[in-house]
Amino acid sequence: MPTLRLLSIPTHADGSHRVGSPGGYEFWQFYAEDSIRRLRLMAAFHDGFALHPTYLQKYSAYIRRPTRNIPPLPSQYPCLQVSLFENTQTRGSWTTYFPANSFIADDHSISLAANRSTFGSGEITLTTSEPQYATFIELRFQSPQTESREIAFPPGSNGLSPNIWIPSRPLCEVEGRIRHRDRIIEFSGLGQHNHFYGTHPMPSAIGGWLRGCVLLPNSAEMFQIIGERAIAITSTGSNVLITENIHPTIAWTRQFPFGPAFPASIDFGERLILRNPRVHKPIARQLQIFYDAYVEGEQAVAMVEIDNR
Repeated sequence: MPTLRLLSIPTHADGSHRVGSPGGYEFWQFYAEDSIRRLRLMAAFHDGFALHPTYLQKYSAYIRRPTRNIPPLPSQYPCLQVSLFENTQTRGSWTTYFPANSFIADDHSISLAANRSTFGSGEITLTTSEPQYATFIELRFQSPQTESREIAFPPGSNGLSPNIWIPSRPLCEVEGRIRHRDRIIEFSGLGQHNHFYGTHPMPSAIGGWLRGCVLLPNSAEMFQIIGERAIAITSTGSNVLITENIHPTIAWTRQFPFGPAFPASIDFGERLILRNPRVHKPIARQLQIFYDAYVEGEQAVAMVEIDNR
């Protein structure tokens, strides 16, 4: 009986796993902020967009009646997401669905049409082009590549979870240029790159799947929350501390009576506290939220995304 190849093993942390399981996904996420110009950028390349409405529908049908429905595969649902913020206000945000099998990846690059990222030992380049929104982005994420541990989640899954987080470049220096409508902006600041993949969809949980980061001049704080448990990472560039199976204190609220729930505050003990959420318009079942972040008394801005299936 023939078997399906579920995934391959790349040669380094940024390489593609070519996930081939029904309901699987893989995405490369980039975040950058220029504190002087108060600009922030979030971009993600998806080989199997886990929130694609058709993908969710067909996967549910396949799980209910696997002998009557063709299994939907990640390669059928590629996607690019880009959000540009200024003063924590949205200047542009879009989710672009691409034709099946248009995601191209190898160990050192990924691309969707004119959108591309290349991975070097000391630098990542990110190029996105969206003529419809008159936005063109060219950024360089500079950071030495280090050995990146694969972290299984949800927290407490003891390595048995089909969902993996690779914090491959926790803290980078970012330089480049953004053209947005009639503006040309020279970008200079900090950023990070994370890599995620899974052979099954993320399990449903109260509040969805939360992931976020706080960038400081000499360190980065990152976290994932599923249900009542979290994983947190502190990186100083040369040192990475991973704390698993945390139980953060979360106060849930809603901006509108029938809208999605989101945290009004999150406390990871005394080290990291998030307050004062600024919620942006949901895109593709996803919320993007900025918080005031307090890291051992130092104040910064946290970027948080919440996926709700």
